[in-house]
Amino acid sequence: MQDQDCDHESLPVEYARLQEAIQAEGIEKALSDFDRRQQQWNNQIPVVEATARDAFIGFINEHSIGLLDERSDWRKAALWVRGYIRKLRESTLMDYEKQAQDARVAAEQSFRSDVKFKMREAIQRVRHEIRDLNQILQTCPAFTNSEKYQFVAHVSPTHKPLYDLILASDDGDGIDLFGRPEVHGNLMNLLEASESGKDRGNNPLEDYRLLFNFDLQILQDGKVVDYLSKRMGVASNGEHRVPFYVIAGAALATAYRIRPGAPKVGAGLMILDEAFYGMDAQNTYVTADFLKSLGLQLLMAGPDSDVGKLSPLMDNYYDLARYGMDIFAEHVVIKEAAHRLFTTDIPLLHPELIDAKEAQLLAPEGS
Repeated sequence: MQDQDCDHESLPVEYARLQEAIQAEGIEKALSDFDRRQQQWNNQIPVVEATARDAFIGFINEHSIGLLDERSDWRKAALWVRGYIRKLRESTLMDYEKQAQDARVAAEQSFRSDVKFKMREAIQRVRHEIRDLNQILQTCPAFTNSEKYQFVAHVSPTHKPLYDLILASDDGDGIDLFGRPEVHGNLMNLLEASESGKDRGNNPLEDYRLLFNFDLQILQDGKVVDYLSKRMGVASNGEHRVPFYVIAGAALATAYRIRPGAPKVGAGLMILDEAFYGMDAQNTYVTADFLKSLGLQLLMAGPDSDVGKLSPLMDNYYDLARYGMDIFAEHVVIKEAAHRLFTTDIPLLHPELIDAKEAQLLAPEGS
Protein backbone atom coordinates (compact mmCIF):
# COMPACT_ATOMS: atom_id res chain seq x y z
CA MET A 1 0.00 0.00 0.00
CA GLN A 2 3.02 2.28 0.36
CA ASP A 3 3.94 1.82 -3.31
CA GLN A 4 3.65 5.09 -5.26
CA ASP A 5 1.61 3.38 -7.99
CA CYS A 6 -0.86 1.74 -5.64
CA ASP A 7 -4.47 2.22 -6.75
CA HIS A 8 -6.28 2.63 -3.46
CA GLU A 9 -9.66 2.49 -5.18
CA SER A 10 -9.06 -0.88 -6.87
CA LEU A 11 -7.10 -2.44 -4.01
CA PRO A 12 -10.02 -3.37 -1.70
CA VAL A 13 -12.06 -4.71 -4.65
CA GLU A 14 -9.24 -6.98 -5.85
CA TYR A 15 -8.39 -8.09 -2.30
CA ALA A 16 -11.97 -9.13 -1.63
CA ARG A 17 -12.13 -10.93 -5.00
CA LEU A 18 -8.91 -12.83 -4.20
CA GLN A 19 -10.19 -13.86 -0.77
CA GLU A 20 -13.38 -15.28 -2.33
CA ALA A 21 -11.33 -17.18 -4.94
CA ILE A 22 -9.09 -18.69 -2.22
CA GLN A 23 -12.08 -19.96 -0.31
CA ALA A 24 -13.77 -21.34 -3.44
CA GLU A 25 -10.82 -22.75 -5.43
CA GLY A 26 -7.83 -22.88 -3.11
CA ILE A 27 -4.89 -20.54 -2.78
CA GLU A 28 -2.81 -21.97 -5.66
CA LYS A 29 -5.61 -21.67 -8.22
CA ALA A 30 -6.61 -18.21 -6.93
CA LEU A 31 -3.02 -16.90 -7.11
CA SER A 32 -2.59 -18.38 -10.60
CA ASP A 33 -5.69 -16.57 -11.82
CA PHE A 34 -4.49 -13.39 -10.15
CA ASP A 35 -1.06 -13.66 -11.85
CA ARG A 36 -2.81 -14.09 -15.22
CA ARG A 37 -4.91 -10.96 -14.68
CA GLN A 38 -1.81 -9.07 -13.57
CA GLN A 39 -0.07 -9.99 -16.82
CA GLN A 40 -3.08 -8.76 -18.79
CA TRP A 41 -2.98 -5.46 -16.92
CA ASN A 42 0.75 -5.07 -17.57
CA ASN A 43 0.19 -5.67 -21.29
CA GLN A 44 -2.46 -2.95 -21.36
CA ILE A 45 -0.28 -0.34 -19.65
CA PRO A 46 1.55 0.96 -22.80
CA VAL A 47 -1.74 1.38 -24.72
CA VAL A 48 -3.55 3.07 -21.84
CA GLU A 49 -0.56 5.28 -21.08
CA ALA A 50 -0.31 6.45 -24.72
CA THR A 51 -4.05 7.21 -24.87
CA ALA A 52 -3.94 9.15 -21.61
CA ARG A 53 -0.80 11.07 -22.65
CA ASP A 54 -2.34 12.13 -25.98
CA ALA A 55 -5.53 13.28 -24.27
CA PHE A 56 -3.54 15.15 -21.60
CA ILE A 57 -1.28 16.91 -24.12
CA GLY A 58 -4.29 17.79 -26.26
CA PHE A 59 -6.00 19.35 -23.24
CA ILE A 60 -3.07 21.50 -22.08
CA ASN A 61 -2.33 22.61 -25.65
CA GLU A 62 -5.94 23.60 -26.25
CA HIS A 63 -5.96 25.71 -23.09
CA SER A 64 -2.39 27.05 -23.57
CA ILE A 65 -1.15 25.58 -20.27
CA GLY A 66 2.65 25.66 -20.12
CA LEU A 67 3.74 22.26 -18.78
CA LEU A 68 6.95 20.48 -19.83
CA ASP A 69 7.93 17.59 -17.54
CA GLU A 70 4.31 16.43 -17.27
CA ARG A 71 4.23 15.72 -21.01
CA SER A 72 6.62 12.79 -20.67
CA ASP A 73 6.11 11.71 -17.03
CA TRP A 74 2.66 10.27 -16.42
CA ARG A 75 3.11 10.34 -12.64
CA LYS A 76 3.70 14.11 -12.70
CA ALA A 77 0.83 14.49 -15.13
CA ALA A 78 -1.49 12.51 -12.86
CA LEU A 79 -0.47 14.62 -9.87
CA TRP A 80 -1.16 17.82 -11.81
CA VAL A 81 -4.55 16.49 -13.03
CA ARG A 82 -5.63 15.64 -9.46
CA GLY A 83 -4.72 19.14 -8.33
CA TYR A 84 -6.47 20.72 -11.31
CA ILE A 85 -9.66 18.73 -10.67
CA ARG A 86 -9.57 19.70 -7.01
CA LYS A 87 -9.16 23.37 -7.96
CA LEU A 88 -12.11 23.19 -10.36
CA ARG A 89 -14.34 21.54 -7.79
CA GLU A 90 -13.43 24.13 -5.17
CA SER A 91 -13.98 27.01 -7.59
CA THR A 92 -17.26 28.78 -8.33
CA LEU A 93 -17.48 27.63 -11.95
CA MET A 94 -20.45 25.39 -11.21
CA ASP A 95 -22.35 28.43 -10.01
CA TYR A 96 -22.22 29.81 -13.56
CA GLU A 97 -23.82 26.82 -15.30
CA LYS A 98 -27.05 28.76 -15.78
CA GLN A 99 -25.16 31.69 -17.31
CA ALA A 100 -23.29 29.31 -19.64
CA GLN A 101 -26.56 27.82 -20.85
CA ASP A 102 -27.98 31.30 -21.37
CA ALA A 103 -24.86 32.24 -23.34
CA ARG A 104 -25.34 29.23 -25.60
CA VAL A 105 -28.96 30.23 -26.25
CA ALA A 106 -27.86 33.80 -26.95
CA ALA A 107 -25.17 32.57 -29.38
CA GLU A 108 -27.74 30.44 -31.18
CA GLN A 109 -30.17 33.34 -31.42
CA SER A 110 -27.37 35.62 -32.63
CA PHE A 111 -26.47 33.13 -35.35
CA ARG A 112 -30.09 32.88 -36.41
CA SER A 113 -30.78 36.60 -36.37
CA ASP A 114 -27.46 37.82 -37.77
CA VAL A 115 -25.12 35.40 -39.53
CA LYS A 116 -27.75 33.00 -40.78
CA PHE A 117 -30.09 35.57 -42.27
CA LYS A 118 -27.26 37.62 -43.78
CA MET A 119 -25.91 34.51 -45.45
CA ARG A 120 -29.39 33.56 -46.60
CA GLU A 121 -29.68 36.95 -48.27
CA ALA A 122 -26.23 36.46 -49.81
CA ILE A 123 -27.27 33.07 -51.22
CA GLN A 124 -30.35 34.63 -52.76
CA ARG A 125 -28.14 37.38 -54.19
CA VAL A 126 -25.90 34.78 -55.85
CA ARG A 127 -28.92 33.21 -57.49
CA HIS A 128 -30.25 36.57 -58.71
CA GLU A 129 -26.86 37.67 -60.07
CA ILE A 130 -26.36 34.40 -61.95
CA ARG A 131 -29.89 34.65 -63.30
CA ASP A 132 -29.28 38.22 -64.52
CA LEU A 133 -25.94 37.29 -66.11
CA ASN A 134 -27.49 34.31 -67.85
CA GLN A 135 -30.28 36.49 -69.21
CA ILE A 136 -27.65 38.73 -70.81
CA LEU A 137 -25.77 35.72 -72.17
CA GLN A 138 -28.98 34.37 -73.71
CA THR A 139 -29.47 37.59 -75.69
CA CYS A 140 -25.90 37.52 -77.05
CA PRO A 141 -25.23 36.02 -80.49
CA ALA A 142 -23.69 32.55 -80.48
CA PHE A 143 -19.94 32.11 -80.25
CA THR A 144 -17.86 29.74 -82.40
CA ASN A 145 -19.55 26.41 -83.20
CA SER A 146 -22.92 27.95 -82.28
CA GLU A 147 -21.93 27.78 -78.63
CA LYS A 148 -23.54 29.73 -75.85
CA TYR A 149 -22.57 29.93 -72.20
CA GLN A 150 -24.44 29.81 -68.92
CA PHE A 151 -23.20 30.29 -65.37
CA VAL A 152 -24.05 27.57 -62.84
CA ALA A 153 -23.50 27.39 -59.08
CA HIS A 154 -23.68 23.96 -57.41
CA VAL A 155 -23.71 23.65 -53.62
CA SER A 156 -20.30 22.54 -52.36
CA PRO A 157 -20.55 19.00 -50.88
CA THR A 158 -18.13 20.10 -48.13
CA HIS A 159 -20.51 22.79 -46.85
CA LYS A 160 -23.89 21.29 -47.82
CA PRO A 161 -24.99 20.64 -44.18
CA LEU A 162 -24.26 24.30 -43.37
CA TYR A 163 -26.03 25.43 -46.56
CA ASP A 164 -29.14 23.39 -45.65
CA LEU A 165 -29.05 24.81 -42.13
CA ILE A 166 -28.91 28.38 -43.42
CA LEU A 167 -31.89 27.87 -45.71
CA ALA A 168 -33.92 25.93 -43.13
CA SER A 169 -37.03 27.75 -41.94
CA ASP A 170 -37.12 28.98 -38.34
CA ASP A 171 -40.89 29.45 -38.21
CA GLY A 172 -41.77 27.40 -35.18
CA ASP A 173 -39.61 24.43 -36.17
CA GLY A 174 -37.55 24.54 -32.97
CA ILE A 175 -34.26 23.83 -34.78
CA ASP A 176 -31.40 23.37 -32.31
CA LEU A 177 -28.45 24.65 -34.31
CA PHE A 178 -25.82 23.55 -31.84
CA GLY A 179 -27.49 20.27 -30.99
CA ARG A 180 -27.26 18.72 -34.44
CA PRO A 181 -24.23 16.40 -34.50
CA GLU A 182 -23.75 16.62 -38.28
CA VAL A 183 -23.39 20.42 -38.10
CA HIS A 184 -22.32 21.30 -34.57
CA GLY A 185 -18.60 20.50 -34.76
CA ASN A 186 -18.03 22.12 -38.13
CA LEU A 187 -20.14 25.17 -37.24
CA MET A 188 -18.28 25.77 -34.00
CA ASN A 189 -14.91 25.44 -35.76
CA LEU A 190 -15.99 27.96 -38.39
CA LEU A 191 -17.25 30.41 -35.75
CA GLU A 192 -14.02 30.11 -33.73
CA ALA A 193 -11.89 30.51 -36.87
CA SER A 194 -13.87 33.60 -37.85
CA GLU A 195 -13.38 35.12 -34.40
CA SER A 196 -9.65 34.33 -34.24
CA GLY A 197 -8.89 35.23 -37.85
CA LYS A 198 -7.53 31.78 -38.70
CA ASP A 199 -7.76 30.30 -42.20
CA ARG A 200 -8.93 33.53 -43.78
CA GLY A 201 -10.19 33.10 -47.31
CA ASN A 202 -11.46 29.60 -46.60
CA ASN A 203 -14.36 30.24 -44.22
CA PRO A 204 -17.90 30.25 -45.69
CA LEU A 205 -19.15 32.32 -42.74
CA GLU A 206 -16.92 35.14 -44.00
CA ASP A 207 -17.18 34.46 -47.74
CA TYR A 208 -20.55 33.00 -48.71
CA ARG A 209 -19.24 32.18 -52.21
CA LEU A 210 -17.38 29.22 -50.70
CA LEU A 211 -20.75 27.53 -50.26
CA PHE A 212 -20.81 27.02 -54.04
CA ASN A 213 -18.74 25.44 -56.77
CA PHE A 214 -19.02 27.72 -59.79
CA ASP A 215 -18.72 26.61 -63.39
CA LEU A 216 -19.66 27.65 -66.90
CA GLN A 217 -21.97 25.45 -68.94
CA ILE A 218 -21.36 25.26 -72.69
CA LEU A 219 -24.53 24.81 -74.72
CA GLN A 220 -25.34 24.04 -78.33
CA ASP A 221 -28.93 24.35 -79.53
CA GLY A 222 -30.05 24.72 -75.91
CA LYS A 223 -28.38 21.48 -74.76
CA VAL A 224 -25.45 21.26 -72.37
CA VAL A 225 -22.50 19.72 -74.23
CA ASP A 226 -19.62 20.51 -71.88
CA TYR A 227 -18.36 22.44 -68.86
CA LEU A 228 -15.46 24.85 -68.79
CA SER A 229 -13.86 22.86 -65.94
CA LYS A 230 -13.74 19.79 -68.24
CA ARG A 231 -12.76 21.60 -71.42
CA MET A 232 -9.49 23.04 -70.08
CA GLY A 233 -6.50 21.80 -72.02
CA VAL A 234 -8.39 20.24 -74.95
CA ALA A 235 -9.89 23.21 -76.79
CA SER A 236 -8.65 25.82 -79.26
CA ASN A 237 -7.48 29.33 -78.33
CA GLY A 238 -10.86 30.88 -78.97
CA GLU A 239 -12.73 28.15 -77.07
CA HIS A 240 -10.31 28.61 -74.17
CA ARG A 241 -10.23 32.38 -74.03
CA VAL A 242 -13.86 33.34 -74.61
CA PRO A 243 -15.19 31.79 -71.37
CA PHE A 244 -12.54 33.57 -69.33
CA TYR A 245 -13.48 36.92 -70.83
CA VAL A 246 -17.09 36.11 -69.93
CA ILE A 247 -16.10 35.22 -66.36
CA ALA A 248 -13.80 38.24 -65.94
CA GLY A 249 -16.50 40.58 -67.26
CA ALA A 250 -19.10 39.15 -64.90
CA ALA A 251 -16.68 39.46 -61.96
CA LEU A 252 -15.90 43.09 -62.79
CA ALA A 253 -19.57 43.97 -63.22
CA THR A 254 -20.24 42.50 -59.78
CA ALA A 255 -17.28 44.35 -58.27
CA TYR A 256 -18.52 47.61 -59.78
CA ARG A 257 -22.02 46.78 -58.48
CA ILE A 258 -23.45 47.12 -61.98
CA ARG A 259 -26.93 45.63 -62.11
CA PRO A 260 -28.62 44.75 -65.42
CA GLY A 261 -31.29 47.30 -66.24
CA ALA A 262 -30.23 49.68 -63.44
CA PRO A 263 -28.78 53.15 -64.16
CA LYS A 264 -25.00 52.95 -64.55
CA VAL A 265 -22.88 55.26 -62.44
CA GLY A 266 -19.11 55.55 -62.81
CA ALA A 267 -16.61 54.44 -65.43
CA GLY A 268 -16.80 50.66 -65.05
CA LEU A 269 -13.46 50.24 -66.81
CA MET A 270 -12.18 46.90 -68.04
CA ILE A 271 -8.53 47.17 -69.10
CA LEU A 272 -7.36 44.54 -71.58
CA ASP A 273 -3.76 44.07 -72.67
CA GLU A 274 -3.28 42.02 -75.86
CA ALA A 275 -7.06 42.29 -76.18
CA PHE A 276 -8.72 39.16 -77.60
CA TYR A 277 -5.38 37.73 -78.65
CA GLY A 278 -5.68 34.47 -80.60
CA MET A 279 -9.44 34.89 -81.14
CA ASP A 280 -11.14 35.20 -84.52
CA ALA A 281 -13.21 38.23 -85.52
CA GLN A 282 -16.55 36.59 -84.73
CA ASN A 283 -15.61 35.51 -81.20
CA THR A 284 -13.99 38.90 -80.61
CA TYR A 285 -17.10 40.81 -81.66
CA VAL A 286 -19.56 38.66 -79.68
CA THR A 287 -17.39 38.66 -76.55
CA ALA A 288 -16.94 42.43 -76.65
CA ASP A 289 -20.67 42.87 -77.25
CA PHE A 290 -21.37 40.84 -74.09
CA LEU A 291 -18.87 42.87 -72.03
CA LYS A 292 -20.43 46.13 -73.21
CA SER A 293 -23.91 44.85 -72.48
CA LEU A 294 -22.82 44.37 -68.87
CA GLY A 295 -22.16 48.11 -68.68
CA LEU A 296 -18.36 47.89 -68.88
CA GLN A 297 -16.19 50.34 -70.82
CA LEU A 298 -13.33 48.59 -72.61
CA LEU A 299 -9.86 50.11 -72.61
CA MET A 300 -7.81 47.88 -74.91
CA ALA A 301 -4.23 47.57 -76.07
CA GLY A 302 -3.07 45.41 -78.95
CA PRO A 303 -0.72 45.16 -81.94
CA ASP A 304 -1.44 47.12 -85.11
CA SER A 305 -2.13 43.83 -86.89
CA ASP A 306 -5.36 43.53 -84.84
CA VAL A 307 -6.77 46.91 -85.85
CA GLY A 308 -9.12 45.36 -88.37
CA LYS A 309 -10.46 42.91 -85.80
CA LEU A 310 -10.82 45.49 -83.01
CA SER A 311 -12.14 48.41 -85.04
CA PRO A 312 -15.81 47.25 -84.98
CA LEU A 313 -15.60 47.42 -81.15
CA MET A 314 -13.91 50.79 -80.68
CA ASP A 315 -15.14 54.36 -80.75
CA ASN A 316 -11.62 55.68 -81.14
CA TYR A 317 -8.04 54.56 -80.73
CA TYR A 318 -4.47 55.84 -80.68
CA ASP A 319 -2.02 54.50 -83.22
CA LEU A 320 1.41 54.59 -81.56
CA ALA A 321 4.74 54.49 -83.38
CA ARG A 322 8.19 54.68 -81.84
CA TYR A 323 11.42 55.76 -83.48
CA GLY A 324 14.30 55.45 -81.08
CA MET A 325 13.33 57.43 -77.99
CA ASP A 326 10.57 59.35 -79.78
CA ILE A 327 6.93 58.18 -79.63
CA PHE A 328 4.31 59.44 -82.05
CA ALA A 329 0.56 59.08 -81.41
CA GLU A 330 -2.19 59.50 -83.96
CA HIS A 331 -5.77 59.77 -82.70
CA VAL A 332 -8.27 57.92 -84.90
CA VAL A 333 -12.04 58.31 -84.51
CA ILE A 334 -14.15 55.46 -85.87
CA LYS A 335 -17.51 56.65 -87.12
CA GLU A 336 -20.71 54.64 -87.34
CA ALA A 337 -20.33 54.09 -91.07
CA ALA A 338 -16.89 52.57 -90.43
CA HIS A 339 -18.35 50.31 -87.74
CA ARG A 340 -20.87 48.98 -90.25
CA LEU A 341 -18.19 48.51 -92.88
CA PHE A 342 -15.87 46.61 -90.57
CA THR A 343 -18.65 44.15 -89.66
CA THR A 344 -19.77 43.38 -93.21
CA ASP A 345 -17.50 40.31 -93.43
CA ILE A 346 -18.61 38.69 -90.16
CA PRO A 347 -20.84 35.72 -91.11
CA LEU A 348 -22.58 35.78 -87.74
CA LEU A 349 -23.98 39.23 -88.49
CA HIS A 350 -24.48 38.62 -92.20
CA PRO A 351 -25.56 35.00 -92.76
CA GLU A 352 -26.26 35.86 -96.38
CA LEU A 353 -22.50 35.68 -96.92
CA ILE A 354 -22.59 31.98 -96.21
CA ASP A 355 -25.59 31.47 -98.49
CA ALA A 356 -23.80 33.32 -101.30
CA LYS A 357 -20.61 31.31 -100.83
CA GLU A 358 -22.59 28.06 -100.73
CA ALA A 359 -24.40 28.99 -103.93
CA GLN A 360 -21.07 29.81 -105.58
CA LEU A 361 -19.59 26.45 -104.62
CA LEU A 362 -22.66 24.53 -105.82
CA ALA A 363 -23.02 26.43 -109.08
CA PRO A 364 -22.27 24.39 -112.21
CA GLU A 365 -18.80 24.90 -113.57
CA GLY A 366 -18.64 27.71 -116.12
CA SER A 367 -21.96 29.27 -115.11
